[in-house]
Order: sequence, then structure tokens, then C-alpha cells
Amino acid sequence: MKWKMKIGELGDCLKKILVIHNPYSGNQKNTKLLKNKLENVGKTYGYKLKFIKTKARNDATKIIEKTNKNYDLVLSMGGDGTFNEVVRGNVKRDKPYTLGHLPVGTTNDLKKSFYLPNNTINAFKSILSGKVVSYDVMSINGTPFTYTAGFGKLLDIPYETKKVDKQKLGYLAYFNNGIKDIFTRPTKMYNITYQLNGKIYNDKTSIFLVSNSNRMGGITLYKDAVFNDSKFEVMIAKTNNIIKLAIGLLQIQLFKKSKYYKIIRTDNIKVLIHDNDYKNWCIDGEKLEDRPEKYDIKVMKKIKCKVSKYAKNYV
Repeated sequence: MKWKMKIGELGDCLKKILVIHNPYSGNQKNTKLLKNKLENVGKTYGYKLKFIKTKARNDATKIIEKTNKNYDLVLSMGGDGTFNEVVRGNVKRDKPYTLGHLPVGTTNDLKKSFYLPNNTINAFKSILSGKVVSYDVMSINGTPFTYTAGFGKLLDIPYETKKVDKQKLGYLAYFNNGIKDIFTRPTKMYNITYQLNGKIYNDKTSIFLVSNSNRMGGITLYKDAVFNDSKFEVMIAKTNNIIKLAIGLLQIQLFKKSKYYKIIRTDNIKVLIHDNDYKNWCIDGEKLEDRPEKYDIKVMKKIKCKVSKYAKNYV
């Protein structure tokens, strides 16, 4: 006797993916068509997709933290900040989900870390046919972040650039604001004290950046960054000269060091800023609202992420 599949049985057999979609990231157009294409691709790989749209900041965190359904994979669909929100909700769960990211934001720095192509559909295929890796989540005073946090010259540009400009101009909006900042605002050196491996150091810096990434703001930082070795990089700029800062970044890419920057690899660092006129920290492209006296930064935990099978920089 021939077996016939009843309506709905195929959907019950498919693995389940939750897509948390931020429709305000980047310059998205015709998202309905895109979702239909993603659903069709998912079916060919044996997955059924459920989309939940965010409406306000931190919605993605609340959605993943409170959901009680079983999903084989949870994807953020938005910018790097959307992935940050998903991670912040996921680390609070007793049983965290395996995560992935569909980059449709403005700079999409995480796309490079996950080795995903530019096209959203192709990125989805790369994830579904990819590999599961561990990924270090860091925290600053208990607030999780995934790839960068810092303060100083240009680091306020991501959160000070208006959303309407990002939607109209894309990455060019950041570039325009960065050029204005360089030519209209002085580059200040901030007095800091930091604790590292039990020792106290005093220094001056124009940029203080913590990262578990090889990119920030579309600019390559470290080619040899490892994303799951339980350590992160700390960059301390030793000059306020814009030309020297740019030269130093190029030197780091080519030679892994520069006299214009101090580079540290560690799993924790505590920082005290002695000047009160610094801009708020930027954390994964968003503004960190809190301005405490001290910042305690460390590797918080590891999560599972599904990335391209060609992704490098994982141990």
C-alpha cells in the first residue's frame, strides 16, 4: 500500500528556525519578497521558518529570552546591533539556542567574522550548509556584547548617526559624519588607569577599543583575531594625530604592531577614566547608556553559532 503524506505532515517533519527580524536596520526593501525566498530556501534544506518582527530597541532580547518553544536555530536578521540584542537574551536562558546572523544592516562587521557573502539569500544558504562553532561573548559591567566596545575618537559615530541617514545613505552616512568629526572636533587624549593581570597602569589615549573581531566600522583591525579562544584584543591609541592613527591601523594589519598603538590580548581588564567629558561607550554599534566610574570587561561565556563552513579564525 502506498503511503500518502497528509497536509501539514511535511511541516511537522521540518526542523524549526526562528528569525528575529529588525526591519529598521540598514536600507531594507521588499522584505515580504525576501521572506518568501528565505522560506523556500529553508524548505529545500529541511527547515521551517517563523519570523518575529521587532518594533523597538531591546525587543530582540525580550523575544529570545521569553520564548519557550524548541528551535533548532535562531537567526537575527538586521544589523550587528540586532545580533547583540539576540545574544543578550540568549545568554540569560537556561538552555541557550544555537544562533546565526543574517546581515542586512549598514556596516555588517559580523558578516566578515562569520564569513558570509553579501547577498542575504546566499548568506542564508551558507549558514544552513555551514558549521557550528563556539563564540566568545564578552561583557562590560555585566552587559553582554559580541564584538566591540570602546570610547574615544570616532567611536561615537555609529550611535550618533541618525537612522534616517543610515537608511538613505547606508555606510556613506557613517563616512560623512566621520569626516566632519575629524575636521571639526579636536582629538583629545584621555587619562586612564587600567588593571591587567593584577598590575595597575596609567596611560593617555585617544581611542580605547576592546574587540573580539577583525573589523569595526567596515575597517579591518586584526587579520589574526580568534573568536573563541577565551581572549580579546585591547587597542590603546598613543597619539591624537589623525594621520598617525590611520598609519598605525595600517601597520597593525601589515605587521601586527605599531608604535602608535598598544595592543593587549587578555581575558579581562578593568578601566577607570579620569576625565568626565568623554562620549559614552559604543557597544556593538550602539550607545552604552550607563556612565559608571569603572568599567569591568571580561569574557563572559561561550555560545554556539552557525557560520559558513569556510569561516576561519576559530579554534
